Amino acid sequence: MRRGRQVGAVTAIVAVLAVSVVLGLPSDDRQGGSAPALTSPQDVMAESGGVTLAISGAEFSGTATFIELAARVAGAAPDRVTRVSIPAMGWVSGNMAPADLTASIMLIANGPATIQRLRPVSAVGPVKMVVSFVDVDDGRGTRRISGDWVLELKPPADLTKALRVETLSPGAAAAAQGITVRPLRATRSTTETLVTVALEGPPGIEQLALPSLVGASVNGGPVFGPRIAGGPGEPLTFSFPPTDFAAPLEIQFTEFIASPAAGGGAARWVEIRLDSLLARQGVTGKGGEQAAVDASDMVRASDDEPLIVTGIGFPEPIGETDRVHPGRVLPGCGWRDPHHR
Repeated sequence: MRRGRQVGAVTAIVAVLAVSVVLGLPSDDRQGGSAPALTSPQDVMAESGGVTLAISGAEFSGTATFIELAARVAGAAPDRVTRVSIPAMGWVSGNMAPADLTASIMLIANGPATIQRLRPVSAVGPVKMVVSFVDVDDGRGTRRISGDWVLELKPPADLTKALRVETLSPGAAAAAQGITVRPLRATRSTTETLVTVALEGPPGIEQLALPSLVGASVNGGPVFGPRIAGGPGEPLTFSFPPTDFAAPLEIQFTEFIASPAAGGGAARWVEIRLDSLLARQGVTGKGGEQAAVDASDMVRASDDEPLIVTGIGFPEPIGETDRVHPGRVLPGCGWRDPHHR
C-alpha cells in the first residue's frame, strides 16, 4: 500500500540557504572573544515571610546582567513541587530588573539555582535587586507574600570595562526565494552579540531554523543564536555568543515557513511518497518524529515550479485509519490533509 501526503502552500516550507546578513563597524581597538559565564562570585541572600532569595553568581555587561538565583521556602513539603514566582510588578523600580519588564521569573523552591537574564546595570550607584512581593504555589493554591528582599551585589573592580558596548552599522539586506532578511541593528558586549532583523516575505512568515554565526563553530557544529525578543510581524532579536570587538559580523539564516493569506492564489501542493521515505530513514511516523525529504520522494506537484520541501514532521502519529479534516493545519510543520492510497 502506498501512503502519500500532500504539502499545501498554506504552510509551505521555504528553504532559504546561505542567506547572510553582514554588519560591521570600523575600529582600531580590538578585544573581546569568549567571556565565561558568571565570573563574578556572589554570596548574598534576603529573607521575608519564610521565603529566601539567594544570588550565588553574576556576570555583568553592557547588554545584560546574568545572575544565578535560587529560592527557598520554609516548611515546603519535600514531596511536593513548590513554585516561587517574582511577578513583573514585584520588582522595585530603580534597581535591577528582568530584561523583559512584563515577564515574571519562576523558581522551584529549595531546588537548584537557575541563571536569569536581567537588564544591564549602571557603572555608578549601587547594584542591587529589590523585590516587594512573591507568589508561592504549592499545588494547592497560590498565596502572595509581601516583604522586603534587598540583595546588593558586589560588581567587579573593572565594571566599566565589563559594561563596554559596540554598535554595529547594518549592512545590506539579503534575499532568497521571496524571503528578505533586513538587518536593523546590532550591539556587541562582553557577554553576547545582539542582532535585530526584520523579515519580509509572504504573510505569516515564521522562522524554522535558528540563525548561526558565519565562520564560527563549537565542536565542529554551528554557533546558533536563540531569539530573545520579537514575534510574528515584529523585528526579531537574537542573542549570539560574544564576538571580537571591531570585527565584521555575518549571520546566516536558513529555513522559514511561509503562510500566504487566504485567497491569495490557487493552492499549490507537492505529493510525497511516505512509504519509501520512512523506510529509508527508519522513521515510523510517531508523534514528534522528523524526516528529511529528497527530490526522489516527490511523486507529483500542482505546477511546474514545485514547492521546495526539505523535511517533514509528525506532531501527531500517522496510521492506516488517520483522517484530518480538510483545511486543518497541523501545528509546527508544513503539512495538511494526510491521506492514504
